Amino acid sequence: MHGIGSAADTWWRLGTPDAPTFADLLEAQLAERGLAGSVWRPAIAAGFNEASFAWSGHNRHTDRIEGARHLAATLRALADRTGATAADPLVVHFVAHSHGGNVSLEALRHLPAHGPVRPGAMVLMGTPLIEARPALRLFRFAMALVVSLAVLGWFGVALFFPHAVPIPAWQRWGLVAAAFVGYRWVLALLGWAGDMLWTWLSWPLRFVRGRAAGQVYGPAADTLRRLLGERKVLLLTSHQDEADLLAQFTVAPLRLYGDWVRQRFGRFGRTMEWLLVRPLMEGFALGVLETVLERTLGGFDWARVLLFDFDVAILATSRAYPVSAFERVDVTAALLHAIPPGAAVQAVPVQRVEAAGLLGANRQVASLAERLRTAFEYLFTQLHPRHSDYHNSPTVVGRIADAIVAR
Repeated sequence: MHGIGSAADTWWRLGTPDAPTFADLLEAQLAERGLAGSVWRPAIAAGFNEASFAWSGHNRHTDRIEGARHLAATLRALADRTGATAADPLVVHFVAHSHGGNVSLEALRHLPAHGPVRPGAMVLMGTPLIEARPALRLFRFAMALVVSLAVLGWFGVALFFPHAVPIPAWQRWGLVAAAFVGYRWVLALLGWAGDMLWTWLSWPLRFVRGRAAGQVYGPAADTLRRLLGERKVLLLTSHQDEADLLAQFTVAPLRLYGDWVRQRFGRFGRTMEWLLVRPLMEGFALGVLETVLERTLGGFDWARVLLFDFDVAILATSRAYPVSAFERVDVTAALLHAIPPGAAVQAVPVQRVEAAGLLGANRQVASLAERLRTAFEYLFTQLHPRHSDYHNSPTVVGRIADAIVAR
């Protein structure tokens, strides 16, 4: 399954002997392991082609959902045409790139657990797993404006119209200071109350759809494990994947802002920012920016971005995509050798990246800003996006073949 903007690409289709594609390389690796003729060929023999299973590739949530329904329907039609039954099912292995992984996960929701189509292995390459939490953003924006204007108005009265408040000056300015400090907690309490109310109200919808809390694509983890025969989804990623980092920036400008504050200010400055500036930035300025980015770059419609806060899941802590159902493998080292022959690129600054603490178990130590900077430095100096390297790497192809054979 291809990702965004790749419906017309050739890498996920079978090629020719003179121009082999990723699909051909995977077929060769599987043939060496005893599974010859398994990449697309059973579908082609039944009268389908690769495009029969494709989706639009547009960066819209609705397209991903529709693509999942289409994929499941086409697989059911393939099973019917090949005579598959629940007792003798058609086993389908999913290999997906980018948002094609979310399309594939979502398609599993439309395949009966004991139907004629049985999921085998599922391997995702550079797929951003998206999770969401209920958030009444319009309510938050309104409260941030009202409370902030009230505090500023009280400050203006105390400063320019002191005689309008018939109390001693020290009490008046004490109340102003208390208002500036306390409005953070007022906003936090109001926002929490609104989000909790919406969480309770939206629970029946999530229950009916069979999703875990915060899950945007695919069935709940327990259902997913049962569908995959108690095996995990294999997620191949890179901490230098530009598309993944862009997705993190799209849904988390507040995290980027927090990184900047921690690097720019000392302890006193961070405390003042947290008390005086952060509530307005979090409740309004950055909240509006994040909403717009999730709508334009994330592809979610206005109704969703005003009712939910989206984020890219971190598997180590995610409840929506837990480690009990997903196995993440960082294949950055393999992608370093995946540049196509003849490409005019420079050597990758591996030592500098390692020195920044971006490799191995310490990859979470680096801030989002540092990782974004490294990724885009690579992008602009190498002129070769790493997000497309998954299907250029023989090591990645071999890892996928091993996962399929093991299943």
